[in-house]
Amino acid sequence: MNPPNSSSAGITRELPAVFALVASTAIGSWLFLGPSATPIVDRDTGEYTAAAFPMILGCGALLLALTIAATFVVRPLLVVPAVALPFTAAWTAGAASADESGLWAVGAVIALIGSTVGAAIVSVLTDSARKRLVKR
Repeated sequence: MNPPNSSSAGITRELPAVFALVASTAIGSWLFLGPSATPIVDRDTGEYTAAAFPMILGCGALLLALTIAATFVVRPLLVVPAVALPFTAAWTAGAASADESGLWAVGAVIALIGSTVGAAIVSVLTDSARKRLVKR
């Protein structure tokens, strides 16, 4: 459990992990949230619904796990954008394709702010815990 290095050589060593985190976040977010843009027809009522709650919980759990795991390998300053930007892009792609009102843009801003703040809090807390574990 080596702590992330703050030198430029450390950043170069962290790049493969950052790219893997970006890809995992984008693919995982799309797998959870992409299908939620497709309405589901309730057979009993004929109304359109979406099974969004389980998908949102699953996506949140995925982002939490990815952020925690990545913070053990990559510094928090790199983890936050590597989680927030691909998540927002995946969410926006699904929302924009299903929304004709244009309000998906407001949701995209909210998703970006929320994922940035969430990833920052989780990565800073994880980094702090990691540093305490290394000192022992």
